[in-house]
Amino acid sequence: MTLTIIADGKVYEVTESDTAKTVGDFLDIEGKVQRVILQSEQDLSFIGKFSDEHAEQLIEELLIMPYEPDRRATEGKRVFFGIELVDGTMTRSLYWPETGYVNYGGVASEEVKEIFEVEMAKYNY
Repeated sequence: MTLTIIADGKVYEVTESDTAKTVGDFLDIEGKVQRVILQSEQDLSFIGKFSDEHAEQLIEELLIMPYEPDRRATEGKRVFFGIELVDGTMTRSLYWPETGYVNYGGVASEEVKEIFEVEMAKYNY
C-alpha cells in the first residue's frame, strides 16, 4: 500500500520499501486508475493520454514488476508520466527508455517498453 502524507499543504508519497517483492506491494493503485498520461520534462504539463488498453496493460505490468531498486539505472533520456487515480490524486514517476528502469524501483518488461515506445511516438515525445 502506498503511504501518502499531507504536511504543510504538500503531499508526500512513499516510493520505497524494505519488504516489497513487487512494485504492487507498495503501489496501491489496482482498480483505482482513471488514466495514464505523459508529462513535459520542463514543467510536468500534460502532453498526452495513453490509450485505455495501454494504460490497463501498463498498470498490470507495473503491479507485478519485481521491486529491484538496486538495479537503478538512470542514464539517458527521461520520460515523465503520471497515473491519475479516480479519487483525483496522481502518482508521478520516470521511465528511462535506454535502461528500461522505472522510478518505482524496477526494470520494465518488454511489454512495458513497447507500450512506452508506441505512446511516446504518438505524441513525438
